[in-house]
Amino acid sequence: MEGFPMTAFRTAASPQAGSIVLPAERRAELLKLAEGSASGFVAGLAASWVMDRFQDQAQGLFRPGPADGKSPGDPATVKAAERFTVLASGRGLPRKDKDEAGSAVHYLVGAMAGSLYGAVVEVKPQAARWRGAAMGLAAATLIDQLAVPLAGFARPPWKYTVVTHLYGYASHLVFGMATEALRRTLRGPIAELSGSAAQGGLEMRDWAVPLLLGLANGQRTMTPAVAVSITAAATADGTAGRAGPLGILSSPWTAAALGLAALGEYYVDIRPGVPARIAPMGLAARMAAGGLVGAATA
Repeated sequence: MEGFPMTAFRTAASPQAGSIVLPAERRAELLKLAEGSASGFVAGLAASWVMDRFQDQAQGLFRPGPADGKSPGDPATVKAAERFTVLASGRGLPRKDKDEAGSAVHYLVGAMAGSLYGAVVEVKPQAARWRGAAMGLAAATLIDQLAVPLAGFARPPWKYTVVTHLYGYASHLVFGMATEALRRTLRGPIAELSGSAAQGGLEMRDWAVPLLLGLANGQRTMTPAVAVSITAAATADGTAGRAGPLGILSSPWTAAALGLAALGEYYVDIRPGVPARIAPMGLAARMAAGGLVGAATA
């Protein structure tokens, strides 16, 4: 990015010792898969929101539920979050956090399904047939009808009414078609952003730095942004801060302000009554910061 020196992360454009240099044709194939997966990931995340809004309106019409009329208990997404929490910490989810945890699982599964779909379409374009409806039908069958009951998060399919199954398939048709529409919209811009990557070798720092920053971003919103800003400020030539939309990150004043924000975040995180890390506001902040850091390091 012009005006945004990152020489501490990458010191040369040509392959160096320790680089993984792949044949040009193989690099192009991997780049296509990565671009498709990235566009599908974002599309699946947004389509999960669209699916949520559809279900809010459709529940009154379909009234889904078990065939015996008994309460099904917590939704499958909440049960999945509960099991993960028990495995990770040995304790269950507090009641106040269950709805937010279930939403987090819903969006995570949607994003992962979209990412896989985006990669598959690059290899098998016919997977996008019927404007994404085929993907929605596949997701409903493989996830709702098979994976969720087998994992113990729902009763067997025959324990639910036909209307409940229609509700599930209708919801996933909306999800699939929204994912495909958004994927098509995003695919071109993402290819333009990553087009130059096919021209050079793949160095360890090219994936290690974003990976480590991403891992840190999952724990602390501001820390990765501070690291990038300090690095940019330390390598700037005095004029870079005025160049490009992200040039402001190379200003020492920006690095200082972000450092103070990071210290404040550390302080707040150890105080009692801090909201759950899976609360929508916290997730949104980390996603926004992660996107900023990813754009800057790119």
